[in-house]
Amino acid sequence: MADSAIQKKVEKWVIESKLPEIFGQAFVPRSLPLEWGGVFEFDGVSTDGTIGVCVSTSSYRTGGDRGGSGKAQKIKADTLYLLHSKTLKRRFLVFTEEDMLNYFKKQQEKGRFPVAPFIELLLVQIPENLAAQLAVAKQTASSEVTPQV
Repeated sequence: MADSAIQKKVEKWVIESKLPEIFGQAFVPRSLPLEWGGVFEFDGVSTDGTIGVCVSTSSYRTGGDRGGSGKAQKIKADTLYLLHSKTLKRRFLVFTEEDMLNYFKKQQEKGRFPVAPFIELLLVQIPENLAAQLAVAKQTASSEVTPQV
């Protein structure tokens, strides 16, 4: 079974290293109340509690070079929670893969996905060593679900 440890490592790097650089404050995973009741744990919330993020390390294309509709659906679910947090002032989807960012930009252009100021999209470049590890993990995961001929 594929190991998701590198995805978690990349997400942690984004939350702990890159977002403070961009926004000038620390971020930590945190649960926040939702408008309809209940709570959701966001990947990162700023120390002042005004900015929330969900991080995606997924490429839009699958190993078989098809559109990753399941991956996109997961991000849409995260967006639902971002949009309905009671306390956030700004809401970001943070992508480490440009093709996934571009997919959602196109959806915004078509009017099929919320635009700023509701949801803001952000691309973060990860260090080469993390990018290489992530690529290997994705290839391993893809080979596990690709039918053997």
